[in-house]
Amino acid sequence: MADLVTVTQAKTYMGVKESSYDALIGQLVTSMSEWFERETGRYFGPAKDIVEIVTGHGSPNVQVSTNILTLTKLEMRWTLQSWMNIELSLVEVDGNVIRRVDLFNFLDAYQGVRVTYSGGYAAVPADVQQAVLEMVAKAFRQRIQVSSALPPSGDTDTLPPWSGTVRDTIKHYRGIPAAF
Repeated sequence: MADLVTVTQAKTYMGVKESSYDALIGQLVTSMSEWFERETGRYFGPAKDIVEIVTGHGSPNVQVSTNILTLTKLEMRWTLQSWMNIELSLVEVDGNVIRRVDLFNFLDAYQGVRVTYSGGYAAVPADVQQAVLEMVAKAFRQRIQVSSALPPSGDTDTLPPWSGTVRDTIKHYRGIPAAF
């Protein structure tokens, strides 16, 4: 995982000019970036080739862990059978969601759906950078231990008291509606 913001961006955001805080800010940037990716289940780094096996759950949609830049191959497998290609013209891609457009679902009976794609971001999305900067700034201002700032991953009810913007951004990238 790469840092989602730089130490320079964080210092500028917080108005910190002294270099004596660089190590602390660097640790906070790394910790908050890693936690944000783990919490959202997304990869926000530069493009790379990815192969994931996901389940369909009887839905016309499957979701992968990051933004799809180019869908290369889509396959499904029934139990104990070999992988079968799904024609790419039968699906559409929206961010990290693949949707069947041929009126069929990704059935539960499939042992899995194997997705091969180029995924990631040309640049970290601005709302993600803003959220991470706010998280780093709050931790820096309070001089809190990083481990105490971060609840267990996936624990919606114990998100730290970050701003609504941070909470909404986390929930957006998790795929949960922002209003809760």
